[in-house]
Amino acid sequence: MCCGVTRVLVQESVKEEFINLLKRNVARYRPGFPDEFPDQPTIGPLFNETQFQQVTKYVDIGKKDGNLLFGGNRITEGKFGKAFYHQPTIFEFEDDESEVCQQEIFGPVLSVIPFEKMEEAIRIANRVDYALSASVWSKNLEMLNTIIRQLEAGTVWANDYWQFNLHAPWGGFKSSGMGKEYGKYALDDYLEYKNVWLNP
Repeated sequence: MCCGVTRVLVQESVKEEFINLLKRNVARYRPGFPDEFPDQPTIGPLFNETQFQQVTKYVDIGKKDGNLLFGGNRITEGKFGKAFYHQPTIFEFEDDESEVCQQEIFGPVLSVIPFEKMEEAIRIANRVDYALSASVWSKNLEMLNTIIRQLEAGTVWANDYWQFNLHAPWGGFKSSGMGKEYGKYALDDYLEYKNVWLNP
């Protein structure tokens, strides 16, 4: 999806704890549809073979460039093997140099990238061509405000994710597109402004 989480920047001091919690949560996902497993999170198929091959290409790159922590393969059991199901996949990278950390994959692939200081996290976060959305998590409100101001993203959630309001602008920066949807901001794409000077 367009604003699915693809990279997680984690402070080095909590990285191992975070990865353990992440793997435990991702392991709960089952292939299928929500009505089949109402008490478990499910993962559906990729849209088509072209997209499946795209995801597979980046997973193969990730296996060379990083450390595979979870998943990494096609789901083949039973009826799911006949469709384009891919395991949720988690990589850990030493830095953000890999294509996996730089591209929009549109598949169940997550990159974990460590950082030491806030300035490093901001630099890594902004060092991509795509900038639709971002989220920041911290108990330190001053730090949150500093990071929010410096993040280059069309939407920034703080200590939250996936909140929308039809009155708030939605749209990205950089290669994530131009213009906004929703609210009065979306009207700009339908308007031409005329500047008139009248001297009576």
